[in-house]
Amino acid sequence: MKLLQKLLLINWHYIERELIDFSGINFLTGKNASGKSTIIDALQLLVLGDTSGSFFNKAANDNSQRTLKGYLRGEVADDGETGFIYLRDGVFSSYIAAEFFDTVRKKSFCFGVVFDVYREDNTPRISSSSWSSRSLSTSSSSTTPLWILRR
Repeated sequence: MKLLQKLLLINWHYIERELIDFSGINFLTGKNASGKSTIIDALQLLVLGDTSGSFFNKAANDNSQRTLKGYLRGEVADDGETGFIYLRDGVFSSYIAAEFFDTVRKKSFCFGVVFDVYREDNTPRISSSSWSSRSLSTSSSSTTPLWILRR
């Protein structure tokens, strides 16, 4: 069995950087628009590899209009006249990474995806990586995740 232990989100929807710890049975609770579906959508994208967005926000609404571009750029509103308002413009990268524990091999491993965004009108370039026996922990002297430094 593979147990989810941590989830790292960087530049994903409203989240600039968040490391979420999981253990045993977990419940995502909170008010509307607090980020529950954002976390579920990140996990689904990472595990399923589906970037079409057909499953985004399905936990909250079957007619969801969320898109990969909206998650990456941090879509906050549609002003109706000039289009969408985003938290992120220009060139940036977004990361989704998860740390799992393999109960058979007694070993942790990480798997992640990186979205490199170059211009607003371009489709993001996607790359993925996996790391054996790595941790998503951060060092005490830096806010840069160790898994990024050790790829």
